[in-house]
Amino acid sequence: MHLQVKDVTLYNKVSRKIKNGRHYHNFQEEKAGLQLQQFTLQKTAQEHSEQNKNEVLARANHLGIPTVIITNEGIQFVGQSNVNTQELLTEAQIEKLNDGNENRWSSARWNVIDNDEGYQVLEFNCNYDMHLVLQADAGFYVNGTKIKNRYDQINKLWDYGYASKRGRPLRIGRLGHSGSKQEIQQLVKWVEELKNKRTGSEISGKTISIYTSLNRHYAWPEHW
Repeated sequence: MHLQVKDVTLYNKVSRKIKNGRHYHNFQEEKAGLQLQQFTLQKTAQEHSEQNKNEVLARANHLGIPTVIITNEGIQFVGQSNVNTQELLTEAQIEKLNDGNENRWSSARWNVIDNDEGYQVLEFNCNYDMHLVLQADAGFYVNGTKIKNRYDQINKLWDYGYASKRGRPLRIGRLGHSGSKQEIQQLVKWVEELKNKRTGSEISGKTISIYTSLNRHYAWPEHW
């Protein structure tokens, strides 16, 4: 995939500075320059953002990947099996994206997540100094179509065996944090039993607390 990130990144950074500028000392002196920079970057940033989105979706379609979640800071390819990350972005392409990144602890990289149901997640994380798309092009895509209904998103990820990490858009979080689908199902069943028994034991309280904390960060069907 050929991704153009320079102007998208700069535009997002400038827009964020303008949005949050009221919190900074002497912001009014800087505001006019930032607005001019934002205006200058806007057209190319929008064009490159849309091109990046289309590149990602076209490559996913070519490889038979059904679900793609695109955020400013990364991409998740979901629902496939046995796809090699090099078929999406090669090491050479990633090195090019990392050019100019001064934080060596935050290089763009792949993270591969597998589950017991045979589905994988190929997660591409940007480096600290890179954005892929503007907010308008971020989203949850199924077979190239943007899905906006959060309940449809949650159900789709659950069908693949993953809980949905809350946010816009919803995405898959770390399994070490969310637990597997089977673990969540067992936890929910146990919590329901404990609530019905009303034991008031320390184990009951801690188990319900774990569920409450998990559901605060993650969602799954009937536990929105």
